[in-house]
Amino acid sequence: MREPDPATPLWRAAQVFRLLSCIYALGFQMAINQELDHPTIGWLLFAVLVGWSVACAIAYLQGFGRRAAWVLAEIVMVVALVLSTEFVASDQWALDHQSWPTTLWATNATISAAILMGPIPGMLTGVVVMIASTVVQGFINYDLGRNATIVIELAVGLAVGLAAQTARRAHAELERATRLAASLEERARLSRQVHDGAIQVLALVSGAGAKSVGRQRNWLSWPACRRGRCGGGERRIESPSASPRNQCCWTQASPTSCIRRRPMRSTTSRHTQGPTPAPMYCWRT
Repeated sequence: MREPDPATPLWRAAQVFRLLSCIYALGFQMAINQELDHPTIGWLLFAVLVGWSVACAIAYLQGFGRRAAWVLAEIVMVVALVLSTEFVASDQWALDHQSWPTTLWATNATISAAILMGPIPGMLTGVVVMIASTVVQGFINYDLGRNATIVIELAVGLAVGLAAQTARRAHAELERATRLAASLEERARLSRQVHDGAIQVLALVSGAGAKSVGRQRNWLSWPACRRGRCGGGERRIESPSASPRNQCCWTQASPTSCIRRRPMRSTTSRHTQGPTPAPMYCWRT
């Protein structure tokens, strides 16, 4: 798939200029055709001019003509039609008039070269067009005050070339900024996923650890508990409402709660009268 051309608006505007220049060339041809030495050939050449203009307009608008080979072909065609003035008109007519295709129509080659290749090639194309016109007239006109055609050609090549160059540079910077924004967004998304995954893993490990600790039981015999020898993390709690045998060890199960160690229930001894308390144990959850 072909990438969009940032200079597409310039190509469209250039074809509007091409249409106007063809209309101007038609009016000029109608005005001077009878003055030519070969008016019929003049009309045939004008038909070639129109056909080539239509082909260039389609090629540039569709995009398949936006390449150096097509632009070079346009330059060759323009120079050939300008030089054909020597074959359809007399030397005196060529000296007194511009070339029959008109300089305005020949400027299309300058514009196309400037859009495609930049300001320097555009200006050089303008120079080539003016050299062809000078060859037809047979002398070099140094009076830029009366004939500023060369200045106009150079100015058109420079302005249009800079406009195309600026459009392409701005498009490249926009694409670079878009790629950077997409990269930063993807990085932020991955960071959020990694962070959320780490939090979930830590919560899972913490919950599994709490369940594992809660299921552990570390039994202590009642005599040891009674003498105050409690396990690690336990402390003896003296309850004023309980007898010494009912005192037991408590373990700090969490920063805010303690769990009392439960004694086993009493049993009846076969060797003593009455019930005898069974050994008491402390356990850790």
